[in-house]
Amino acid sequence: MMRNVLKTAKGVFLTLVLLLTMAAGTAQAVTYDLCAGQGSLTMPDGQIVSMWGFGLDGGGQCVPTFPGPALRVDPTDPELTINLRNTLAEPVSLQILGQQLAVNNGPVWDNGAAGPRPDLSVRVRSFSHEADANGGTAVYTWGTVTNPFRHGTWQITSATDPAKQVQMGLSAPVIKDAAVGIAYPDNAATVGVDESVPYTQEAILVFQEIDPVIHAAVSGTTGSYGPGGTITSSVNRDPTYFLINGNAYPNANLNPVNAVTPIAVGDRVLIRFINAGGETYVPQVLNNYMTVVAEDGNQLSYGQERYGVELNPSKTVDAVFTPSLPGMVRVLDGRLNLTNAGAYPGGMLANLNIGSAAGSDTITVNNVVYDPVARTLEIQATSSIQPAVDLTAQNYGLLGWKSWLNLYRTTFTGVANRPASVFVTSSGGGSATYNLPATDTVTIQSISYSTASGGTLIVTATSSNQPNVQLSASGYGALGWKSWLNIYRNTFTGIGPKPAGVTVVSSGGGSETKNTP
Repeated sequence: MMRNVLKTAKGVFLTLVLLLTMAAGTAQAVTYDLCAGQGSLTMPDGQIVSMWGFGLDGGGQCVPTFPGPALRVDPTDPELTINLRNTLAEPVSLQILGQQLAVNNGPVWDNGAAGPRPDLSVRVRSFSHEADANGGTAVYTWGTVTNPFRHGTWQITSATDPAKQVQMGLSAPVIKDAAVGIAYPDNAATVGVDESVPYTQEAILVFQEIDPVIHAAVSGTTGSYGPGGTITSSVNRDPTYFLINGNAYPNANLNPVNAVTPIAVGDRVLIRFINAGGETYVPQVLNNYMTVVAEDGNQLSYGQERYGVELNPSKTVDAVFTPSLPGMVRVLDGRLNLTNAGAYPGGMLANLNIGSAAGSDTITVNNVVYDPVARTLEIQATSSIQPAVDLTAQNYGLLGWKSWLNLYRTTFTGVANRPASVFVTSSGGGSATYNLPATDTVTIQSISYSTASGGTLIVTATSSNQPNVQLSASGYGALGWKSWLNIYRNTFTGIGPKPAGVTVVSSGGGSETKNTP
């Protein structure tokens, strides 16, 4: 799982193409206004889970995000200051493990006292000074001119009752690079080698889990949390949802997870792995290796080539991934937390979309049609230099060249599930992704049965995406599109006795069932 990698030669120069916005700082300090508040997340199965989180504070109602916003400290800034406004019904505080508060008026004890421990009967409630409940504020500064904020990948969390508040979602990434496009600096003491860590693209992947029973008790939705409550503590927590960047598969934000940050073959991608949960995870990049360059903000003397990393609670790991082929690269938890409340597939599963290198041909995926009854998937595509190249649909196979249609097309059989997207690559280096439209709405307009011809069934239906989909009556066959009537219809004979009901399914993913009158 790991082997040492030789250091790169000194003098390597890489061009930075950062598509993530970097916060502008000054030579003095960077300041963020944050609020702590309550919100919710909707799981893939429809369950709504109460969350606590941080959000950028513009005044008024606090709108948290999960995870919190990525806070960037400019390479030249020695300090990070955060003004916190707390809208929750209990005190909240801040800490960054591995960074030192310039001024810490904590800890705060369970009797509300701050500073030195007043007596042996009290216990720590917070590791730093707090923002009081229901609108309280506090200021936190890390780093000074003489002891500057350290570069690396970090995580800010609540320092008050972390077992409760952090699992509710009170965390956010914090990032400081050594220079623009350089995550970690060179070591001037070494000669003949360059120990800096340059990168051209970035992917932040935050892993966390949810126990919906505890979340409901903490928020007061169902039950109560704490001594004497329906849930007394987080000791026996039993998470059932597992998230990357606040989403569980098959959420579209994970397919791909880098939709707003294009990655191409040959890019040096710095993956910042962050564990915002209370369980240990093992992120893996399937069928690829990456070079681990830092852990918990501490640069390694030698890069370690791995296909997975161990990510303990609150831990951060930085790894450089350089893709050699275009396509969808799977990132998942090697401990197989790949379910949503027990339903597979789900959980910690994401795709990195790797595009083509410069100079490749241009691929266009013209259409993708899935037939749920026949379990077939038809894919049509073209290339800017066709037919001199081969096109392949990833996970399915080659597309055949149809000269009379001037395109590539293949119908794949035995496809059990409608995919969310299809990725096509070319031997000319090009690639393209086709995202299938959202599930359509199917409406059965009428069902008519008679005993004629050994049992005759007439079914008519419509789709919200007609006529771009195929409709089929389960167990009977396809419905034909009748453009002059603006409906789908077919007459099935010899079906035998009158069925209790009919189900119509669409290649667009929708379906409806109605009783036979």
